[in-house]
Amino acid sequence: MFVCEKCKAISLPREKMNKRTVLTVPRNYYNVVVLDPNTKRKQYFQYRERDVQILLDFKNDGFIILKDFITKGNEIKNEINLCKKCNQGG
Repeated sequence: MFVCEKCKAISLPREKMNKRTVLTVPRNYYNVVVLDPNTKRKQYFQYRERDVQILLDFKNDGFIILKDFITKGNEIKNEINLCKKCNQGG
């Protein structure tokens, strides 16, 4: 059971909660792909911001840096919970 954040009604037991995204903000992601010398497997890491120290730490730990790149996306800042009726109503 939950409270609908639009109509303030209390849901029925076992009613599915619907989440709707209200606010998103653009965000840049810094991605690093490295090769682990022990297991010979690629590993993927994602960071909030680009920093040279990240690459230096990988090199000092013996990892081989295969690729580093920046991607863009959206970060969810606010979501609301809606009942079935409010979700269908728009």
